[in-house]
Amino acid sequence: MSGFRIPKAFTMFGQRIQVKFVDDLIDGTDCVGLARLRKNVIELQTGTGPQIVRPREQTEQTFFHELVHWALDLLCEEELSKDEKLVDKIGSMLHQAFTTMEYDEVGAQKIDYARVMGS
Repeated sequence: MSGFRIPKAFTMFGQRIQVKFVDDLIDGTDCVGLARLRKNVIELQTGTGPQIVRPREQTEQTFFHELVHWALDLLCEEELSKDEKLVDKIGSMLHQAFTTMEYDEVGAQKIDYARVMGS
């Protein structure tokens, strides 16, 4: 597994969403990620204390979990966004897909995307 590079920001439905790493999220909310919808921020817990660092895969999966909350809320699907089981399953699926994608870098350079996409 190659891992996924968590962005510092991205845009979804015209909203620029920042991703911030915080040290005290778990202390105040007892969670490791939070979609702050009114602030356009995803917060991710860096660790659970000065001596414990979260595994990269956990942090990546948490990012996708919070991304799903954003997507559902922006689609006006607030009730679905409250379904933590659904959000976690979709987030885990996206995490697995994005962290296991395989690329043919040499072959990709030879593709005529204008022809393939019909442009």
